[in-house]
Amino acid sequence: MSARLLASAAVVENHTWTCGVVEEGVDYVTQRPAFRAGAGIPDAASCRSLCIGFGECAAWTWHQAASSDEAGYCALLGCGNFTPANPCQCNADCAHHGNCCADFAHRCAAGASLPSRPAGWCTMKTLGQGERPVAVRTKGLVSGSLPCVMRQAAHNVSLFCFSLIMSSGYEKSLIRLQRSLNASIFGCDGSAVYSGRSLQIMPGLRTKAINSTLKCKKGGEFGTWLNVDVFVATWTAVFEAGDFLSYQWTAKVDADAMFLPDRLRSALAHHALLGAWAEARNGTYLNNCPLGMHGPLEVLSTRAVSAWVEGSRECQRHFQRKCSGNCFWGEDIYMDQCLWKVLGVRRADDWTLLDEEHCRPKQKGFLLPPDRTAQSWRGGGAPP
Repeated sequence: MSARLLASAAVVENHTWTCGVVEEGVDYVTQRPAFRAGAGIPDAASCRSLCIGFGECAAWTWHQAASSDEAGYCALLGCGNFTPANPCQCNADCAHHGNCCADFAHRCAAGASLPSRPAGWCTMKTLGQGERPVAVRTKGLVSGSLPCVMRQAAHNVSLFCFSLIMSSGYEKSLIRLQRSLNASIFGCDGSAVYSGRSLQIMPGLRTKAINSTLKCKKGGEFGTWLNVDVFVATWTAVFEAGDFLSYQWTAKVDADAMFLPDRLRSALAHHALLGAWAEARNGTYLNNCPLGMHGPLEVLSTRAVSAWVEGSRECQRHFQRKCSGNCFWGEDIYMDQCLWKVLGVRRADDWTLLDEEHCRPKQKGFLLPPDRTAQSWRGGGAPP
């Protein structure tokens, strides 16, 4: 938010941002556009419940009555297509055009068309790392944060993480550095490294062998590695070792991905509360991309891991009938379809988990694009 808006709008001074707060007559202005909105929401509590349902939601605003931008500033993002002839608007395209309501502080002329919201409009917002929303006094709005139980739940999330690496190549040195920094999978509550044979990475760290040579070919519809058998063998080894049973969630992480486990824990607090009923059945897994789950980060609840390994033969039979094999898919597509369509594991969408070229729009997530050098880890593993 610009200094001009802070000077011109009715900003609540010395505002305290805490969990569980609900504030009447206040709008929350955030640096990023609202990522989702809905109409016809009957009350503020229902709007908050919607926010809880999305892992990326950190704050919400509910319109008690039909309203417009009465203050004359355009602070709410996502209000339609950009029209250069009309300065009294604000949306996600403003950043590209370099001007939106004169940098969010334009006071529109009397009778100008102002952004409006119907009664019952609920806006959900995400926050950057360390960001606190700016509270602006606005009639007819109710805003709030997530319940404190969500913050407590994030502290209570237990996470087991593992990586599969080749016996030769750059991955061993990355794993060695990550371990020395307690970064990536070593920032989880429990961790393990797997390979085609047992390898001594460093004192106190040896890989666990899986029943596979790790050899596979490229091909199929998407020209990806046809590595289903490799990762079925890996997940089977994880299942047989049994370490994952001591934790609520298990994450498979590519060794060359910049993985930030603390951020993942915060998202998992949402899914743990919402998916409690599913855990009594076949569990929950997270779909990290609008195009379907992508392999750099695969996150499954404890029950979902068991369902996946124990049901792998059922999936093999299913896809044998459908495709006369594994459908020439990589392990991520195969696993996604198996868990979701065949085994009935709860599929929870969370598209903030992964920042990958094939899963745009780009967001700051919990796993960044591959970094095959050690430079980022030496810099502390922080995203740009």
